[in-house]
Amino acid sequence: MTPDTNKGNILIVDDTPVNLIVLRQMLKEYDYRVRSAFSGEIALKAAQADIPDLILLDIMMPGMNGFEVCTRMKAEPSTRDIPVIFISSLNETSDKVKGFEAGGVDFITKPFQSAEVLARIETHLTLRRLQKKMQEQNIQLLNEIEERKCIEKALEEANCELEQLAALDGLTHIANRRQFDRTLDREWKRLSSDATPLSLIMCDIDFFKKYNDNYGHVAGDDCLTSGSSHQPSCSSTGGYGCSLWR
Repeated sequence: MTPDTNKGNILIVDDTPVNLIVLRQMLKEYDYRVRSAFSGEIALKAAQADIPDLILLDIMMPGMNGFEVCTRMKAEPSTRDIPVIFISSLNETSDKVKGFEAGGVDFITKPFQSAEVLARIETHLTLRRLQKKMQEQNIQLLNEIEERKCIEKALEEANCELEQLAALDGLTHIANRRQFDRTLDREWKRLSSDATPLSLIMCDIDFFKKYNDNYGHVAGDDCLTSGSSHQPSCSSTGGYGCSLWR
């Protein structure tokens, strides 16, 4: 195996100092960042303080055994995704099953071989890196989906506003000729199938040009849009019909 840098942060948990020393030296030779804990309680605190990329966990320890440590780690959101490899002298099938049930990803029986330990570590670190990358990509994808939804909503609102502007007169903000033609065509098609009558009322303001000439176009626009009492009375032009807008 070729040495590499920044290969991973590994927490070793074992109550036997000799095992800790052997594993630490072996892993440091391959540029792993290594920390040690000689009890389950210390391991839980160490994992919370600095999340490791992988944990090598002994099973037979005083106080809290490895199965209990793993179970508690898997119950915490911050540590539940850390791959745990059990290293133990226990080699019964039931022990291995119990380790997997507790949340372990692998099981190495003591006395272990360095090549086997390194191979299993690299395998699960690679899987962990791929898992993290997938999680990051999923988060990025969700963010992109939310961003696209916001953009689509903004476009929908802008299109709706444009549609309204295209259908309304710029001065009076009532339906314009385009909207009239569209509505007439729609209603004609809807009613012509059963010969239902279609009625149309048209109205006009007679001689409004004289109002504009007399008071100005600004006053004429105000008359059409507001018809407020402080504006010159449309009826003062001789009853041309401007009062229709008041």
